[in-house]
Amino acid sequence: MHDKFPKLYVLELTTRYEMSTLNKMSTQNNMKQLLIAFFLFLTLMVSAQKKEMLTVNFESNKYKLTPDAVAKLQGFINRLANPPVASIQLNGYCDSKGSNAYNDALSLKRVNAVRVYLEKNTSIGATLLTANAFGENDLLNEDRTEVERLQNRRVELIALIKEQSSPELAMETKNLTNILEDTSVKKGAVISIPNLEFENNSDMVLSRSMPTLQELFDIMVRNPALKIAIEGHICCVMQVANVPLEKSASFEISVLRAKKVYTFLVQKGIKQDRMSFAAFGSSRPIYPIPEKNEAEITANRRVEIRIIDK
Repeated sequence: MHDKFPKLYVLELTTRYEMSTLNKMSTQNNMKQLLIAFFLFLTLMVSAQKKEMLTVNFESNKYKLTPDAVAKLQGFINRLANPPVASIQLNGYCDSKGSNAYNDALSLKRVNAVRVYLEKNTSIGATLLTANAFGENDLLNEDRTEVERLQNRRVELIALIKEQSSPELAMETKNLTNILEDTSVKKGAVISIPNLEFENNSDMVLSRSMPTLQELFDIMVRNPALKIAIEGHICCVMQVANVPLEKSASFEISVLRAKKVYTFLVQKGIKQDRMSFAAFGSSRPIYPIPEKNEAEITANRRVEIRIIDK
């Protein structure tokens, strides 16, 4: 008997099939890598934003908001009154009672009840709201008791908040040379040294901040009449009433940081009679302690220069 196809033709078909399979596998691997990269990108984007989260619960077989749910939602709205909202994700769930199809529809009704409340009571546009209904999927527990079932009958809200710097902080990021050599800056003016950062709970200057210290030295050299007081401050630790400043928590850090700047300039040749240093711990915060965000923490954790003469 003769083969149905010539051997060379069979070999060619086999090779084409194998190459096609390899190409498909390569394409699938590339797609997987792209998806992984995409989700990593999303993760980084989300991690750069602040989250506000809330869970509201529902009565059995119902989607109407309870008074407790309304109170929680109103508190949630109040927390979102000032910072700009990037998006709000709404995820609806049910307990395991009923069919899958019924619970899918019920969880969607619960999500829509929350969505409608937000649209009516906030200025957050509908385009920023994303609704998802998961039915009885993703139970929080074994769903055996009424307490457990109540926990599963829920809508979870996840708001992503855009982090924004305060206008005052933006002013501090101006070039130090422009600030100190500005003729409109008079005696008594206080300027936070921009971009001067330290290791946490330490007077160790970060390497990226060394150019800032060098810039300050250059300014002192170019302006021999300039005299300054170097003043250290810390963030986050509230000053306790009736406790002397020198004995307050972390006060020593503010001393060491101010002294670090002073010592750097002395070692570079700036005369000591042109400078002094002092520390104030957390007794003179720019923003009330506890701070509301990282921008306020950065503004409070600072070393300042007070112009004595110029």
